[in-house]
Amino acid sequence: MPHGNGLDKRLHSALMMLYEAGGKQTFLNRFMTAVSTLLPGDVHAGMEINYRSGTLQGPLTPVDAIGAAFGSVENAAQAMRELLNDRAENPLLFHAHAPGETRAVRMADFFSREKFHETAVYRSLYRPMRLEQVAALTFGPDPAEPDVILGVAACRSNPVFTDRERDLLEELGPHVLLAYGNSERFTGLELAAGLSPERWERAASRLRLTARQAEVMRAVFQGASNKKTARTLGVSALTVKKHLENIYLTLGVTSREEAVMRLLTASEVDAK
Repeated sequence: MPHGNGLDKRLHSALMMLYEAGGKQTFLNRFMTAVSTLLPGDVHAGMEINYRSGTLQGPLTPVDAIGAAFGSVENAAQAMRELLNDRAENPLLFHAHAPGETRAVRMADFFSREKFHETAVYRSLYRPMRLEQVAALTFGPDPAEPDVILGVAACRSNPVFTDRERDLLEELGPHVLLAYGNSERFTGLELAAGLSPERWERAASRLRLTARQAEVMRAVFQGASNKKTARTLGVSALTVKKHLENIYLTLGVTSREEAVMRLLTASEVDAK
Protein backbone atom coordinates (compact mmCIF):
# COMPACT_ATOMS: atom_id res chain seq x y z
CA MET A 1 0.00 0.00 0.00
CA PRO A 2 1.61 3.30 -1.08
CA HIS A 3 2.13 6.08 1.44
CA GLY A 4 3.12 9.71 1.17
CA ASN A 5 6.64 10.82 1.99
CA GLY A 6 5.60 11.82 5.51
CA LEU A 7 4.25 8.39 6.31
CA ASP A 8 7.23 6.73 4.65
CA LYS A 9 9.54 8.66 6.97
CA ARG A 10 7.44 7.77 10.02
CA LEU A 11 7.46 4.08 9.12
CA HIS A 12 11.22 4.20 8.56
CA SER A 13 11.73 5.89 11.93
CA ALA A 14 9.49 3.34 13.64
CA LEU A 15 11.46 0.46 12.14
CA MET A 16 14.78 2.00 13.17
CA MET A 17 13.54 2.24 16.76
CA LEU A 18 12.14 -1.29 16.71
CA TYR A 19 15.36 -2.85 15.42
CA GLU A 20 17.66 -0.90 17.75
CA ALA A 21 19.93 -3.37 19.53
CA GLY A 22 18.75 -4.48 22.92
CA GLY A 23 17.50 -7.44 24.93
CA LYS A 24 14.06 -8.60 25.97
CA GLN A 25 14.06 -6.25 28.98
CA THR A 26 13.95 -3.19 26.71
CA PHE A 27 11.88 -4.64 23.86
CA LEU A 28 8.51 -3.32 25.07
CA ASN A 29 9.89 0.22 25.34
CA ARG A 30 11.20 0.04 21.77
CA PHE A 31 7.92 -1.47 20.57
CA MET A 32 5.90 1.27 22.27
CA THR A 33 8.12 4.02 20.86
CA ALA A 34 7.77 2.56 17.35
CA VAL A 35 3.95 2.52 17.61
CA SER A 36 3.83 6.05 19.01
CA THR A 37 5.83 7.22 15.98
CA LEU A 38 3.23 5.78 13.61
CA LEU A 39 0.06 6.54 15.55
CA PRO A 40 -0.10 9.91 17.33
CA GLY A 41 -2.03 9.65 20.58
CA ASP A 42 -2.53 11.05 24.06
CA VAL A 43 -1.44 7.84 25.82
CA HIS A 44 0.66 4.85 24.73
CA ALA A 45 1.00 1.66 26.74
CA GLY A 46 3.23 -1.39 26.37
CA MET A 47 1.80 -4.61 27.79
CA GLU A 48 3.11 -8.03 28.73
CA ILE A 49 0.07 -10.01 29.78
CA ASN A 50 0.05 -13.44 31.38
CA TYR A 51 -3.54 -14.68 31.52
CA ARG A 52 -2.60 -17.80 33.47
CA SER A 53 -1.09 -15.86 36.38
CA GLY A 54 -3.30 -12.79 35.92
CA THR A 55 -0.34 -10.41 35.70
CA LEU A 56 0.13 -7.36 33.51
CA GLN A 57 3.22 -5.18 33.29
CA GLY A 58 4.80 -2.72 30.91
CA PRO A 59 5.64 0.94 30.28
CA LEU A 60 3.10 3.76 30.11
CA THR A 61 3.50 7.27 28.71
CA PRO A 62 3.02 10.14 29.49
CA VAL A 63 3.49 9.18 33.12
CA ASP A 64 2.48 12.56 34.60
CA ALA A 65 -0.87 12.72 32.79
CA ILE A 66 -1.73 9.10 33.63
CA GLY A 67 -0.78 9.60 37.26
CA ALA A 68 -2.90 12.75 37.47
CA ALA A 69 -5.96 10.98 36.03
CA PHE A 70 -5.79 8.05 38.45
CA GLY A 71 -3.99 9.52 41.43
CA SER A 72 -0.90 7.46 40.59
CA VAL A 73 0.50 5.33 37.79
CA GLU A 74 0.15 2.26 40.01
CA ASN A 75 -3.59 2.95 40.32
CA ALA A 76 -3.80 3.03 36.53
CA ALA A 77 -1.91 -0.26 36.28
CA GLN A 78 -4.21 -1.79 38.88
CA ALA A 79 -7.26 -0.70 36.87
CA MET A 80 -5.79 -2.47 33.84
CA ARG A 81 -5.05 -5.64 35.82
CA GLU A 82 -8.59 -5.79 37.22
CA LEU A 83 -10.01 -5.88 33.68
CA LEU A 84 -7.77 -8.68 32.40
CA ASN A 85 -10.36 -11.43 32.71
CA ASP A 86 -13.29 -9.56 31.19
CA ARG A 87 -13.09 -11.02 27.70
CA ALA A 88 -16.34 -9.51 26.41
CA GLU A 89 -15.33 -5.96 27.30
CA ASN A 90 -11.63 -6.22 26.45
CA PRO A 91 -11.62 -7.40 22.82
CA LEU A 92 -8.33 -5.71 21.95
CA LEU A 93 -6.55 -8.09 24.32
CA PHE A 94 -8.64 -11.20 23.82
CA HIS A 95 -9.09 -11.49 20.05
CA ALA A 96 -7.83 -14.87 18.91
CA HIS A 97 -4.48 -15.23 17.17
CA ALA A 98 -1.91 -17.97 17.02
CA PRO A 99 1.56 -17.65 18.59
CA GLY A 100 3.89 -15.96 16.12
CA GLU A 101 1.04 -13.99 14.54
CA THR A 102 0.38 -10.27 14.94
CA ARG A 103 -2.90 -8.46 14.57
CA ALA A 104 -3.80 -4.78 14.55
CA VAL A 105 -7.28 -3.88 15.81
CA ARG A 106 -9.27 -0.84 16.95
CA MET A 107 -11.87 -0.62 19.67
CA ALA A 108 -14.17 0.84 16.99
CA ASP A 109 -13.96 -2.52 15.17
CA PHE A 110 -15.92 -4.06 18.07
CA PHE A 111 -18.08 -1.33 19.62
CA SER A 112 -20.06 1.70 18.56
CA ARG A 113 -19.27 4.82 20.61
CA GLU A 114 -22.45 4.32 22.64
CA LYS A 115 -21.76 0.65 23.38
CA PHE A 116 -18.14 1.43 24.30
CA HIS A 117 -19.36 3.96 26.86
CA GLU A 118 -21.49 1.25 28.49
CA THR A 119 -18.51 -1.05 29.13
CA ALA A 120 -16.67 -1.40 32.42
CA VAL A 121 -13.34 -1.06 30.62
CA TYR A 122 -14.37 2.41 29.39
CA ARG A 123 -15.71 3.56 32.77
CA SER A 124 -12.74 2.22 34.76
CA LEU A 125 -9.83 2.82 32.40
CA TYR A 126 -10.50 5.15 29.50
CA ARG A 127 -13.03 7.68 30.86
CA PRO A 128 -10.72 8.90 33.68
CA MET A 129 -8.16 9.85 31.00
CA ARG A 130 -10.87 11.17 28.59
CA LEU A 131 -9.85 8.67 25.93
CA GLU A 132 -12.34 7.65 23.26
CA GLN A 133 -10.24 5.91 20.57
CA VAL A 134 -7.98 2.89 21.04
CA ALA A 135 -5.85 0.88 18.59
CA ALA A 136 -3.53 -1.99 19.47
CA LEU A 137 -1.00 -4.37 17.97
CA THR A 138 -0.57 -7.62 19.88
CA PHE A 139 1.16 -10.96 19.38
CA GLY A 140 1.87 -14.25 21.12
CA PRO A 141 5.68 -14.42 21.39
CA ASP A 142 6.15 -18.06 22.41
CA PRO A 143 4.25 -21.17 21.21
CA ALA A 144 5.29 -22.85 24.46
CA GLU A 145 3.47 -20.14 26.46
CA PRO A 146 0.10 -19.55 24.76
CA ASP A 147 -1.20 -17.61 27.77
CA VAL A 148 1.34 -14.81 27.30
CA ILE A 149 0.67 -11.87 24.97
CA LEU A 150 2.76 -8.79 24.23
CA GLY A 151 1.26 -5.65 22.79
CA VAL A 152 1.15 -1.89 22.52
CA ALA A 153 -1.97 0.28 22.60
CA ALA A 154 -2.30 3.82 21.25
CA CYS A 155 -5.12 5.87 22.81
CA ARG A 156 -6.50 9.34 22.13
CA SER A 157 -9.60 11.44 22.68
CA ASN A 158 -10.24 11.92 18.96
CA PRO A 159 -10.25 11.51 15.97
CA VAL A 160 -11.01 7.85 15.32
CA PHE A 161 -8.07 5.71 14.19
CA THR A 162 -8.46 5.38 10.44
CA ASP A 163 -8.22 2.28 8.24
CA ARG A 164 -4.94 3.66 6.97
CA GLU A 165 -3.53 3.90 10.48
CA ARG A 166 -4.61 0.35 11.23
CA ASP A 167 -2.90 -0.76 7.99
CA LEU A 168 0.31 0.91 9.18
CA LEU A 169 0.15 -1.15 12.37
CA GLU A 170 -0.39 -4.26 10.26
CA GLU A 171 2.73 -3.39 8.24
CA LEU A 172 4.69 -3.08 11.46
CA GLY A 173 3.56 -6.52 12.65
CA PRO A 174 6.07 -8.80 10.82
CA HIS A 175 8.91 -6.48 11.86
CA VAL A 176 7.78 -6.75 15.48
CA LEU A 177 8.17 -10.53 15.31
CA LEU A 178 11.65 -10.25 13.79
CA ALA A 179 12.73 -7.62 16.29
CA TYR A 180 11.45 -9.71 19.19
CA GLY A 181 13.46 -12.68 17.91
CA ASN A 182 16.53 -10.45 17.70
CA SER A 183 15.98 -9.30 21.28
CA GLU A 184 15.80 -12.93 22.45
CA ARG A 185 19.10 -13.70 20.71
CA PHE A 186 20.68 -10.54 22.12
CA THR A 187 19.60 -11.59 25.62
CA GLY A 188 21.05 -15.03 24.98
CA LEU A 189 24.40 -13.57 24.02
CA GLU A 190 24.43 -11.40 27.13
CA LEU A 191 23.68 -14.40 29.32
CA ALA A 192 26.18 -16.64 27.60
CA ALA A 193 29.02 -14.19 28.14
CA GLY A 194 29.28 -15.38 31.72
CA LEU A 195 27.87 -18.87 31.28
CA SER A 196 30.26 -21.57 32.51
CA PRO A 197 29.93 -25.27 31.55
CA GLU A 198 28.90 -25.96 35.15
CA ARG A 199 26.03 -23.46 35.02
CA TRP A 200 24.96 -24.89 31.66
CA GLU A 201 24.87 -28.40 33.14
CA ARG A 202 22.88 -27.22 36.17
CA ALA A 203 20.37 -25.49 33.90
CA ALA A 204 20.01 -28.64 31.79
CA SER A 205 19.51 -30.75 34.92
CA ARG A 206 16.86 -28.33 36.17
CA LEU A 207 14.97 -28.88 32.90
CA ARG A 208 15.34 -32.67 33.29
CA LEU A 209 17.81 -33.10 30.43
CA THR A 210 20.47 -35.82 30.61
CA ALA A 211 24.19 -35.02 30.73
CA ARG A 212 24.54 -36.10 27.09
CA GLN A 213 21.60 -33.92 26.04
CA ALA A 214 23.25 -30.99 27.84
CA GLU A 215 26.40 -31.56 25.77
CA VAL A 216 24.35 -31.63 22.57
CA MET A 217 22.59 -28.37 23.49
CA ARG A 218 25.85 -26.61 24.37
CA ALA A 219 27.19 -27.51 20.92
CA VAL A 220 23.95 -26.26 19.35
CA PHE A 221 24.26 -22.98 21.25
CA GLN A 222 27.79 -22.56 19.90
CA GLY A 223 26.38 -22.82 16.37
CA ALA A 224 27.49 -26.35 15.56
CA SER A 225 25.60 -28.33 12.93
CA ASN A 226 24.39 -31.85 13.64
CA LYS A 227 27.41 -33.25 11.78
CA LYS A 228 29.88 -31.08 13.71
CA THR A 229 28.19 -31.94 17.01
CA ALA A 230 28.41 -35.62 16.10
CA ARG A 231 32.15 -35.34 15.42
CA THR A 232 32.74 -33.49 18.69
CA LEU A 233 30.85 -36.05 20.75
CA GLY A 234 32.02 -39.10 18.82
CA VAL A 235 28.55 -40.21 17.74
CA SER A 236 26.60 -40.28 14.49
CA ALA A 237 24.62 -37.34 13.10
CA LEU A 238 21.53 -39.55 13.33
CA THR A 239 22.13 -39.96 17.07
CA VAL A 240 22.42 -36.18 17.47
CA LYS A 241 19.15 -35.74 15.57
CA LYS A 242 17.46 -38.23 17.90
CA HIS A 243 18.86 -36.43 20.95
CA LEU A 244 17.41 -33.16 19.65
CA GLU A 245 14.00 -34.73 19.06
CA ASN A 246 13.96 -35.98 22.66
CA ILE A 247 15.15 -32.58 23.93
CA TYR A 248 12.34 -30.80 22.07
CA LEU A 249 9.83 -33.23 23.55
CA THR A 250 11.15 -32.74 27.09
CA LEU A 251 11.23 -28.94 26.83
CA GLY A 252 7.97 -28.60 24.90
CA VAL A 253 9.60 -26.68 22.03
CA THR A 254 9.89 -27.16 18.28
CA SER A 255 13.22 -25.61 17.29
CA ARG A 256 16.90 -25.34 18.23
CA GLU A 257 16.49 -21.62 18.97
CA GLU A 258 13.61 -22.20 21.39
CA ALA A 259 15.51 -24.98 23.15
CA VAL A 260 18.59 -22.77 23.60
CA MET A 261 16.45 -19.94 25.01
CA ARG A 262 14.85 -22.32 27.53
CA LEU A 263 18.31 -23.34 28.75
CA LEU A 264 19.56 -19.77 28.87
CA THR A 265 16.50 -18.71 30.85
CA ALA A 266 17.00 -21.60 33.28
CA SER A 267 20.64 -20.59 33.69
CA GLU A 268 19.57 -17.16 34.96
CA VAL A 269 18.51 -18.79 38.24
CA ASP A 270 22.15 -19.40 39.09
CA ALA A 271 23.08 -15.83 38.23
CA LYS A 272 20.70 -14.31 40.75
